[in-house]
Amino acid sequence: MKHITSWSRLLLPAFAFAGFGLAGCDDGVEIVAQQPVMEVDEELAFGNVQVGTEKTLQIIVANTGDGILRLERPTRGQPFDEAFQFDIDESKLSVPPNGAVPITVVFAPGGTVGPRTAILVVRSSDPTVPSQNVTITGEGVKSSLIVDPTNLSFGNVVINTTKTLPITLRNDNDVDATLQYRGERNVRLCTTSAQQDPSAFCLLVRDRQLGSDNTFTLAAGDETTVEVQFTPSTAGLRENGSFTLSFCDVVGCEEMVCLEGVGIENGFRCDPTALDFGQVNPGSCLTRTVSCENIANEQVTVVTWGLVTNGGSVSSPDFEAEAPAVQVLNEGDNVDVDITYCPESLGEDTGTLGIETDNQDARLRNIFVPLSGTGGGPDIEVLPLQLNFGDRKSVV
Repeated sequence: MKHITSWSRLLLPAFAFAGFGLAGCDDGVEIVAQQPVMEVDEELAFGNVQVGTEKTLQIIVANTGDGILRLERPTRGQPFDEAFQFDIDESKLSVPPNGAVPITVVFAPGGTVGPRTAILVVRSSDPTVPSQNVTITGEGVKSSLIVDPTNLSFGNVVINTTKTLPITLRNDNDVDATLQYRGERNVRLCTTSAQQDPSAFCLLVRDRQLGSDNTFTLAAGDETTVEVQFTPSTAGLRENGSFTLSFCDVVGCEEMVCLEGVGIENGFRCDPTALDFGQVNPGSCLTRTVSCENIANEQVTVVTWGLVTNGGSVSSPDFEAEAPAVQVLNEGDNVDVDITYCPESLGEDTGTLGIETDNQDARLRNIFVPLSGTGGGPDIEVLPLQLNFGDRKSVV
């Protein structure tokens, strides 16, 4: 709805003007006085605005008449909430016919949620042009940013390699949110080189344009996935990190994400690390199992395994390993190797199970599991070795 202030054209007879023909003579000429017509929208609605942010709109004051519209600065009416601020270019207060001038209005709800209202009075210095009221409305709302998960565990990661995990972000509200990344501890943006920042974790935002102030927009009801990467450089060190995503400038408008992971030198381990069969009677056999697991982020291929000579010590033939087979192990997968001990005679036996992987580091390519066992059984002592019953009479 617009306010339009219109005026009838004023027809003045020529005899009203001295010097325009003879007094009392009507020559039929009509003089039309030029008048301004002020047209202003009755309402300005900001809708929902995120607390801690601001939004700017304009009220257009148009002159649809044929005279110059001379405006005064707008004034506050009643009520007028302090969340609204307005301004006008004073050099444009004289609006020519068919011209217009904007009044800039800013709505900044601060940290308060809820509706706001203001009345702005627009008036002309011409007393024949009535003033007009514009009702301004807006509501401060708070976005609900859902971050899942807020705690991210990378587990074991082989040093100088990278493991990536996702985080889902969802704007669970009806107002767009501007998110700002802030690294708290041991985290950088992945676009920053490790030479500039040696942090073990980094954040990667793939499908959003990241501004120079580390901000990006998440529309109302929208969802996106960001990635966190962990690249440890020190074996045996548990790394921790955190970063914050804020979505307004007031307290409580932020979510912190905590990160942790462990750097390891070798992601392939076997249990037990040494296998002792104990005592086994000669001529009998006992089978036990060595279980090997990929505990890290990289895929491991078990190339082969068998009894080997280690450190100059030859494995006893009384040990036997099951036939090897190539095994490709993803993270968390394991392979079991059965070892059988069949001593032929009394005495101690030793050996070594060697398991070869595809690790590019020759130092870590092979896993060795020492084997031991003893041919023999429990010692049985019989006492006495002789029984003498002495003389006994037979009874008839």
